[in-house]
Amino acid sequence: MTKIIKKYKIIKEYDDNGNMIYSRGLNGLEEWREYDEKGNMIHSRCSDGSEEWWEFDKNGNETYYRDLDGSEHWWEFDKDGNEIYSKNSNGVEEWWEYDDDGTLIYYKREFIHTTKKRKKQGKKR
Repeated sequence: MTKIIKKYKIIKEYDDNGNMIYSRGLNGLEEWREYDEKGNMIHSRCSDGSEEWWEFDKNGNETYYRDLDGSEHWWEFDKDGNEIYSKNSNGVEEWWEYDDDGTLIYYKREFIHTTKKRKKQGKKR
């Protein structure tokens, strides 16, 4: 069953699980969303051309994100759901370690220099 709410020219549409699958705001921007079987949003597409994707592990932890601009982010978690590693496309890497009680005992953040290929420029005169 789809639930549609229209209020002040804002439209929101929901699926049977209560997940918003469509919206249109006052500015006319539209968004469509997709979800996995656990209700995690895995894809979002907007009428302005933007688009995002997510991936999750079996425990519902976000493990991957990317968008059309080339931004990406990866996460890893231990068996208790603690974040243990993170890396993004901007070159930032992070590590966490925890003791048996789940208390953070180590953290490291490092910037890895990345070089992105640039489009070749025409000859200057």
